[in-house]
Amino acid sequence: MTLEAKSAPATATQVLTADANDAREEFWYIHGHAYDLRSFAKHHPGGEVAINLGRNRDCTALFESYHPFTEKHRRVLQHRRWQDC
Repeated sequence: MTLEAKSAPATATQVLTADANDAREEFWYIHGHAYDLRSFAKHHPGGEVAINLGRNRDCTALFESYHPFTEKHRRVLQHRRWQDC
């Protein structure tokens, strides 16, 4: 017979924190804001691989260096802003 250790049930705070941490991995961080670009990634003109290089990190420099001559990218971000970091 084997005894298995049972962990205590998670509190609501632990569940919410875990969910928030998981969610943070799904965002792009640009100029101090979080953006959910998952649905846009497949439509990104540079391809999904290119846009996913900035996923889950501050990609401000990457973003600005690849979009210097247009404002279209800022309009895309307006509709996908999640929160301030």
